[in-house]
Amino acid sequence: MNILWIGGWAIPIEYIKNQVETAFSKVNSHKYNHSFIYPNKNYIKFIKNPNFDIIIGYSLGATLLLFEKEIISIRAKKYYIAPFLNIEEATTVKETQLKFLLRKLKLDPIHSIEDFYMRAYLAMEDIKELPYPLRELCWGIEMLIQSKEFVVKIYDDSNRILLGSEDPLVNQKFFERNFNSLKIIKGANHELKSFLPELSNSF
Repeated sequence: MNILWIGGWAIPIEYIKNQVETAFSKVNSHKYNHSFIYPNKNYIKFIKNPNFDIIIGYSLGATLLLFEKEIISIRAKKYYIAPFLNIEEATTVKETQLKFLLRKLKLDPIHSIEDFYMRAYLAMEDIKELPYPLRELCWGIEMLIQSKEFVVKIYDDSNRILLGSEDPLVNQKFFERNFNSLKIIKGANHELKSFLPELSNSF
């Protein structure tokens, strides 16, 4: 089974890879072939690859999947983990904060990312280099800002949105009202690893 993971904003791919491989090593890991990409302008060509059986978007990665108009036509099963939508009812983060982050990111990217880790309660170590190119980091924030244009669609139950009951960035009530394929993971926050026990036993 081939699985594509689209990571979250400013999260190093190696960090995600290590977490996923650790979690899946506790199940029949030989059944799964994992591929990982960070959020980037070329993500569409990856999700259109017919060789993937499952596509999992995390945080910004989930936002990109929800934002993609052609996603419904892609046959792979989709999982949306902790999606962020720049809709007032959907998040605790204001658009003005995103725009400020974008400006700050261009001036002082390392400290901007560290500040994001702190505000999102992500247990990341201090970074000494960018997790991926600055232009893609800026593009990611621009896409989050644009997500306010997202039109809510009800996805069928073959796809699933996973939210953490303790996620500081996401408003559960918005998703409960608008998506019939929602599952709340008790005790999970915005960290990918808090969702992995559920995911690794779902396929």
